[in-house]
Amino acid sequence: MSQTNFQSPNLKERLEQKNANVYSTGLNGNIPLTSDGSMIEVLTEKDGLAPKKSKP
Repeated sequence: MSQTNFQSPNLKERLEQKNANVYSTGLNGNIPLTSDGSMIEVLTEKDGLAPKKSKP
């Protein structure tokens, strides 16, 4: 199934070209974010992955 909820057809591709992490609640479930003011941690519900750290 290849369904996208992005309003701009190439938005996902443009974000990925900039090495941005792209998340979707439809694919990843809940996406809680925590921050210490300089870094953001992302842990998706469905994947149960270790938090990814990125600068805001």
